Amino acid sequence: MPIFHVNFDLKPGTRVMGNLHKSGNELVKAMQINAQNRRGGGLNNDVTGTNTGNDAFKRQMIDFQGQILGMEETHKQLHEGKKILDAVKNMVNNPNGVIAKINFMKELWRTMTNTGRELRNEDLRNILKIKESIKHILDQFAGLRYNGISIFARRVNVTNAASLKLRFSNKKNVNNNADGAGEEFANTTANLDFVRFYSQIRQNLVFIEDNITNYTDKEAITRTFTNCDRVAANILLECNKKNSKFNEILGMVHHRKKNKINERDETIRNRQQDLSVQAVVSILDGK
Repeated sequence: MPIFHVNFDLKPGTRVMGNLHKSGNELVKAMQINAQNRRGGGLNNDVTGTNTGNDAFKRQMIDFQGQILGMEETHKQLHEGKKILDAVKNMVNNPNGVIAKINFMKELWRTMTNTGRELRNEDLRNILKIKESIKHILDQFAGLRYNGISIFARRVNVTNAASLKLRFSNKKNVNNNADGAGEEFANTTANLDFVRFYSQIRQNLVFIEDNITNYTDKEAITRTFTNCDRVAANILLECNKKNSKFNEILGMVHHRKKNKINERDETIRNRQQDLSVQAVVSILDGK
């Protein structure tokens, strides 16, 4: 079983920052060229941006853009987390999903036990249907995929990768209660951890499968079906809770990103008259 670590630390990756520093050097070159063109002079050999003012502006722009890119990465990770939650919720709640199969089995079991009689040979067909439904539920858990990778097979860090491959992690020291963030994002990782739910529902289903033909365990079977109901409901509750928290954080990230973009653009307009906001941003984006 995996634990998906959804990071919202607002920080860009190392590769992103490396590319951004290269773009910062290109920004300095573009500012030098514009300054030389304004003076009507030719290019000189020093195009690396040694001018103190240009270097200071470059550092300021890298800082702004790094924060913006970090927020974009957080935005992507939160949306990837929401995809996982939606997939799990759909598996449990769709017309042929976990809850539907549990209800189907409960109804079959009710018809076999509501008269208080012992199980008879004609009940064997219903028992077979129940066992087939148990297999169907467990197969749904085993077959659930995120970008082609089994959700219930390994630990996965949710990252945005153009290749659609994910980095795998055995990270064990993440705060398991960090399911949200305050205004200052004190907690920066949410764990999508369905381990306990899967273990509980599997244990209950296996008990039913192993004991359904044991005539002395009818009450225990009935209680175990109720347990399955409870676990399925808790899975949906967990999905809804995490999804609500992710939506809350997404709103905060959107607001902060908008403010940071406005602050960056105003700084460009105030301190750099030669290049437009669009030109500076395009250079920082490596375009």
